[in-house]
Amino acid sequence: MQGSVRFFQALTGFRKSLILLTVLLTAFAFHTAKERLFTAEGRLIVDSTVEPFMARGSGTYEYFKEMREVFGSEEVMVVALQPQAGSRFDYRFFTTHEELRKQLQAGLPDVEEVTAVTNIPRINGNCAGKSFFHVEGVASVCEPILEKYAFQLECLKNPPTGIVTTDDSEDGLVGDLDEDFNEDEAEDPEGGLDSGLDEEFSAEEEDDESYGESESEPEAVLSYSETNICTPDILAKSEAQIISEADQHMASIFKEIKEHELIRRDLISPDYATVALLVKFSTQAVPSSPETQETLQRILKAHSPAKTQVSYSGQARTEYLSAKTIVSDIARILPWSLGLIILTLALTFRSVRGVLIPVVVVMFGIVWTFGFIGLTGFQLNMVTMVLAPLLISVGSAYIIHFMNQYYHEANKNPGMGTDQISRNTIGNIAIPMMVTALTTLAGFAALSTSPIPAVKEVGLFACFGIATIIILSLSFVPALLTYLPLPKVKESTAKPGVIDQFLTAIGNLIGKYSTKFIFFWVAVMVVAFMGMKHVTVNSQSKNFSEDSSIEMDLAFIQSNLAGTTTLRLVFSGKDTPEQLQTAQAMYGLQNLKQWILQAEEENVLSQIEGLRVDKVYSAVEYLDLYRNGMDALKDEEVVSFFEESEKQGFPRFLSPDGDLLQMNIRMKTEGTSALLELREVLGPQVTHFLPELAVQYTGSGVLSSESADNIATGQIQSLLTALGIIFVLLSAMFLSFRMGLIALYPNIVAIAVFFGTLGWLDIPIGVTISIIASIALGIGVDDTIHFLSHFNENLKRTHDEKQASLVSLQHLGRPMICTTVALGLGFAVFASADMGSQVLFGVLTAYTLTVCLITDLNFLPSVMVKTKLMTAWDYVSLNYSQTFIESIGLFRGMNVRQTKLMTLSAYPKELAAGELLFSEGELGHDLYIIMSGGIDIYLDQQFHGENKVLAQLPPGVSFGEMGLFRHMKRSASAQANQDTKLLVLNEKVLTRLQKRYPEIASLLFKNLARRLAALTKDLDLKSAEQQLLSKKHRSLTHFLKFWEDDTEDTPLLEVVNQIIADGKLTQEERKELFEMVYKDGTVSKQEQEQLDRLKQMIETGELEEVKPVLSDIFQDMSHHQLNEVCEFFHLKEIPANVRLWTEEDYGDSMLVILEGDFNLNKQVDGQNVVMRTATPGDLVGAISILGGENQRTSTLESLSPAKVLFVDMAGLDRLYKAKPKLATQLYFNIVCFLSNRLEQETQILYEGSSK
Repeated sequence: MQGSVRFFQALTGFRKSLILLTVLLTAFAFHTAKERLFTAEGRLIVDSTVEPFMARGSGTYEYFKEMREVFGSEEVMVVALQPQAGSRFDYRFFTTHEELRKQLQAGLPDVEEVTAVTNIPRINGNCAGKSFFHVEGVASVCEPILEKYAFQLECLKNPPTGIVTTDDSEDGLVGDLDEDFNEDEAEDPEGGLDSGLDEEFSAEEEDDESYGESESEPEAVLSYSETNICTPDILAKSEAQIISEADQHMASIFKEIKEHELIRRDLISPDYATVALLVKFSTQAVPSSPETQETLQRILKAHSPAKTQVSYSGQARTEYLSAKTIVSDIARILPWSLGLIILTLALTFRSVRGVLIPVVVVMFGIVWTFGFIGLTGFQLNMVTMVLAPLLISVGSAYIIHFMNQYYHEANKNPGMGTDQISRNTIGNIAIPMMVTALTTLAGFAALSTSPIPAVKEVGLFACFGIATIIILSLSFVPALLTYLPLPKVKESTAKPGVIDQFLTAIGNLIGKYSTKFIFFWVAVMVVAFMGMKHVTVNSQSKNFSEDSSIEMDLAFIQSNLAGTTTLRLVFSGKDTPEQLQTAQAMYGLQNLKQWILQAEEENVLSQIEGLRVDKVYSAVEYLDLYRNGMDALKDEEVVSFFEESEKQGFPRFLSPDGDLLQMNIRMKTEGTSALLELREVLGPQVTHFLPELAVQYTGSGVLSSESADNIATGQIQSLLTALGIIFVLLSAMFLSFRMGLIALYPNIVAIAVFFGTLGWLDIPIGVTISIIASIALGIGVDDTIHFLSHFNENLKRTHDEKQASLVSLQHLGRPMICTTVALGLGFAVFASADMGSQVLFGVLTAYTLTVCLITDLNFLPSVMVKTKLMTAWDYVSLNYSQTFIESIGLFRGMNVRQTKLMTLSAYPKELAAGELLFSEGELGHDLYIIMSGGIDIYLDQQFHGENKVLAQLPPGVSFGEMGLFRHMKRSASAQANQDTKLLVLNEKVLTRLQKRYPEIASLLFKNLARRLAALTKDLDLKSAEQQLLSKKHRSLTHFLKFWEDDTEDTPLLEVVNQIIADGKLTQEERKELFEMVYKDGTVSKQEQEQLDRLKQMIETGELEEVKPVLSDIFQDMSHHQLNEVCEFFHLKEIPANVRLWTEEDYGDSMLVILEGDFNLNKQVDGQNVVMRTATPGDLVGAISILGGENQRTSTLESLSPAKVLFVDMAGLDRLYKAKPKLATQLYFNIVCFLSNRLEQETQILYEGSSK
């Protein structure tokens, strides 16, 4: 990434070319978008169909398209007509109804057929193949009844010359009638107009001669008038008589229509109060296009019957109105979104450049994105339409971070040139921006794995747009800023602003209640997960309010006619296609249809929530009419039926090649799960009734329902993909899976809260809502990365996680709040949209981002108070060679990776030549490793009269061990004798290493133990000599005191009496007692008597001996862990008064005392000196083993029966490989033990020197 930083910094040297290139590319993108995404009239081209929402890849969509080519469209587009109260189905109504049908047939583009009660053919009887509005007349000729009465009325209006009419007042009748029609049409309400699709009966009717007559039906009026004349009988009638006669005839026909079972719920409602027209488009048509829908609305307004409620519904209307509404919403939202961003920028930066530059960059990014869409040949759809406001919201966050850093650099370096300010800004912000870009892009790129094209496209194009804005922010913006004067330096004000006060309050709360914040968000996660169990998926969620015309029309049609959802079953023979055209297959279809319609009894369909089956279309009902029943059906009759069905005007159920047979189910469904449940329960029934046939299910309803399933699985897949990618990036960035999880957790909480909210509020996941989680995850992690990046830098300076966390919060809190406000407001403006899905998308996205901000402002700092951060760029910046590693004593045995990780776990510190590190007498807490330079250790003149240099420490040396492990006061001062780099280790570092990198911690503690062993060994002899002098001094004092007053109780007697008075012997008292007895190397008679006295009282139970708790070498280990450690070493029991080894013997193991007591003796000037008494939990022999010479430094003798553990280096190596965490704890305890020994030896020398 450093190379990328240098690349962007170098680009500022070509600022003129860069600005010109950016402008030219923007102009090209604008031209491309204008040419490819807009019509010549300037209307935005939007794919309003549902096909972008249909899942791809499984073959279902391809099969759906194939079946449409074979059988035509199965979609239903319905125009429902219901006369108002007081009106009826009379001649006037049916005349206008037929005229409306003809206008729809002729006026709508790519219409295959419009079916109505006025042209539905009779299946049998007189005038079979003709419509119900044909009656048998003279010479058995079927007359078109509507045309007949229209002709008679025309005769009254324009009587032939020479024929005297009986009533001149009836002249102009039809003209008056037309005027009445026009007046009624003007009264017709305009509210719920619609159009729809359905598969219905073919207009091709009859065999040969009659079929030809049917095709010439549009010329029926002309042919009727040409073959008939205005007779005196007609002219003798009045208008009222003709209308009355026509109405009577209509009533008779309508009665016959009511008895036609096949059209019930299709063309006429069960209560006979509503009739319908069914519009079927060709497979090449786009019925949702503005041209089709607007033409439909004009026709309905101009030609609908008077005093009639007109409703129309269908998928095409929903698609058209959705697209139109979205375009309208976006046109309204974009200015609002841009305005809110401008307001946010103005409040954040309070300067013109702080507003204009971000707005220009974001708008350029949008233009480039839409130019790219046009260039690649894609069309906008109802999801990708949100790209513009999305890019405004997301893109502004990046440019706000860049501009915030620019102002920070300008304020920090007031005398620096504009070029250098731009370079510094890039240097400090580029890496965090690129890392956050990767995580944001990962969130959107995860959407590209969705099988739903609309979701996939929004992911891909959002990635392009965000990448464009980031590139422009790091190239175009710095180049532009070099031409502008630097902003004025802001003077620090004494009174902080509202945001600063808020951040200070948050910081104070975090300092006090960081642990409670963490537990709070864990509890929130639990509640959210409980809500997630109630989340549902529904891709058919309503986009319009219940009182909108489209919803009211749909409700009216579905309550009076058949539902608008269709399921197509396509059968094929398991063995041969001929199995479709058998009597057995027809009987099976009949039984299946009866089961679906629940003709005999209730079945499992009634248990499917949100399902109402209205109609089943199959070949069976037409076969039944064709042969007047289904009894004794033969295979030959079935074959004959399918051969004649097209001639009879029956719908197509068998494919032209005879390989496929269809059945359609029309229903009303609520939600997408009902259709899938229906498909599941149909499977066993098809197998039961049609065992010889195979079935496949298709239709737009099935695809929509499967898309809902794909939304659920795709949501999980996309989210897991995004989480995985971001987790890997964060783990690589912070060199730890644990830190990757910590960095990701605030955003996981936000996503969990989002899904939990959906569950608790019963909001189903739709296509639009399904992309929120990935968007919020990609965006939300940005603030996290920026915060952690600054936290890491502050930690290097402060060496204190709490301070670094609070400083980072103060520095980044403002841009974090501002960017989230900008993003939130940008998405919140969707609340003003008319479509419900867009409202939910905007509000829920803003809500989720707000939760992300809240967690970033309190949970993240709370966690960082308790952890240490390291980054990948820090790791790469360390250039360690093996030679360098070997020169550092505490790095011994580590490889390059382990050394770098240990370095990054500690704190760096730099000192200038002559700079003081610590002073003599200060309380120490840290250990230092000299990485380069040098340190002088000296006695301070404040205490010694002059500065006396004790040592000059070169690189590789560590010092300050006693400050780290014992928190002792510094015995001398330290300062740099040249520019020096140190590595600082404290208790937090050691604890962190133990938890995060136990293998590295084990090697570090091992090296520390060696270091402490060497220091202790150097003091050991001096301590022995000092103890010999102390022994002689005590003996002389005791002798003189004895002769002065031989009746006075000795100190030993006082201790023993106090132990007896307390009633118990503790381990501390035992150790004090033994030191008093054995310190002079001899045991007097009086001392032995007191020891025997205590022993007897313990045996008789008069005195309780508190058993040892191994709190030294085995501290912080459980009993189970202790047993595990013992498995790697040798356990042995030792009798009393046994010498285990002698001073200067060879030894290859240390001794851990589990039970019993030992004396360690040393020969000094020919005399035996007891160095110390070792009790349970002590470690003996570590100095000689860890020091590397394997030579015993003292003699070890048992004082009582004992149990010991022999710990050798080979066993420690085995423990390290098998159980690194356990080995780390043991080494740590050894280090603590040796530091304690070192303190004791130092104290002995200090006490001796003070006497």
